Amino acid sequence: MTLLFFIIIAVAIGYFFARSRESQSIRDSAGKTASSSRSWSGRAEDWWQSRIMKRSVAGPFKTWAAGAGNDLLPEDFKSWLAGLSDQDARDFTQALDSYSSDLGYSLKDLVDGEYANKPALMSVFVEAIVVYSQEFRKAKEVDEVDEVAEAAIEDEEPEAEKAKPAARQSSRRRKQPPAETSEAAA
Repeated sequence: MTLLFFIIIAVAIGYFFARSRESQSIRDSAGKTASSSRSWSGRAEDWWQSRIMKRSVAGPFKTWAAGAGNDLLPEDFKSWLAGLSDQDARDFTQALDSYSSDLGYSLKDLVDGEYANKPALMSVFVEAIVVYSQEFRKAKEVDEVDEVAEAAIEDEEPEAEKAKPAARQSSRRRKQPPAETSEAAA
């Protein structure tokens, strides 16, 4: 019974305290704390996404290239980009994003329209994208040629391995002791 009495008194005090003038300052400080924690969590999430998760901008970049970037990009680039598979587009945009961040640009900002009001920056960035894409395509072609050459070398290796045991067998025959050959002849 005493416990119930203390609970009722605590609820009453809490009710009156919540209605008092001091409650507004407590609500304000709680709101500031919540806002601050949301800000910090947003920054941590952005850091995590940019450093660890590496969000793919392949889809948005292809959409930008077909839409807002249509007038800025050459036709061969647009057709090449449109013909990429999803995995190849992810690989390209990830490499392009890394390259552009090294230059001080952001592919995400380009896609989001951050450079729309900065035509000089936009034209330099688009030119860098076009040049990088040409070098990326050349490097990809070289990789494919290397893979074909390695496959051809692997195909030739079994024939060379087949020839080695025959050579070994003939050398074993030559190394037979002379006594065995003379007994076989007698």
